[in-house]
Amino acid sequence: MLLKKRRRPFSKSIKNLALRRQNYKCAKCKRPFSQNNRAQFDHTNGRSWDNSVGNCQALHAGCHDVKSRKANSRRSVQKIKSAERLTNPFVSFGFVMGNKKFKYDGY
Repeated sequence: MLLKKRRRPFSKSIKNLALRRQNYKCAKCKRPFSQNNRAQFDHTNGRSWDNSVGNCQALHAGCHDVKSRKANSRRSVQKIKSAERLTNPFVSFGFVMGNKKFKYDGY
């Protein structure tokens, strides 16, 4: 049985290092953080169990939402494609050429 790696929050020291590395500015829009628009911390490579400094970036809430939405939609497309490969023999066995699907008789 495989155990799923658990999401871990960044430590305070890692957050401070990331903020210093970015000059206390958002990694996406490069604007400084403020009292009203504070930093949110994100795993850059998407591996939520990897809490190294290189995997931590500070983002504004809006920038973080945009990045997360893109990543989630990309993951959804990948799941759909992999499910299609498993259920559609034309795709999984390479019988799709252009717009034509060659009939699979099941031998």
